[in-house]
Amino acid sequence: MVLERWAFPLIGMIGATSCASVPVPGDVRRFDPFSAFPLVAAFAGGSARLIRAGAHYVREDGTVDLEASYIPEGEHGAYYSLVRPVSANGPIGAAAHFQGVAVWVRRPGFRTERSGGPFQSVTWDRGMTLEGTWPADDYAKDVVPAPTCSLLNLWSMAKQHGASGGAVAVIVYDRAGYDFKIAGTSFHYVFDTECHLKNG
Repeated sequence: MVLERWAFPLIGMIGATSCASVPVPGDVRRFDPFSAFPLVAAFAGGSARLIRAGAHYVREDGTVDLEASYIPEGEHGAYYSLVRPVSANGPIGAAAHFQGVAVWVRRPGFRTERSGGPFQSVTWDRGMTLEGTWPADDYAKDVVPAPTCSLLNLWSMAKQHGASGGAVAVIVYDRAGYDFKIAGTSFHYVFDTECHLKNG
């Protein structure tokens, strides 16, 4: 069950293709992955709906420094798993179909990608990329509204229950609520979709 929750954003990446990138939708040194979601959704397509949003390396002020030296080169600071309806132009009563897409936000820079066989290509990633499309009918039931709990508020509540200020956290939002973890520690908090702590 835990694996299923965290693995979905990678499912479509097998055989996925990259689209042109656009600049990070916010301050690269103080990026707020949840506040930026409306811009992310617009980038993914006007009809795209959220399945999961993940923010890595979140500081206690609710932001991510995408330029931080502790974030490995090429690793994302935020990801978004979305589905969007596919227009099949079918008759009334025909089943709706959905495709999944993933949006990644990370430090701008050059990326090396394998383009087939032994060949590689080098591209400039401006910071936000839309990657892959894959059948996602099974995930349409997992659609959630835009996050309403701020990363700053989640951090504040975690500190009230013992989390160490000065650390960075991984915070994931999906239909189960918000999952807050500080890697390498026992600090793990689960909040419902109304921002209420469920454990701790």
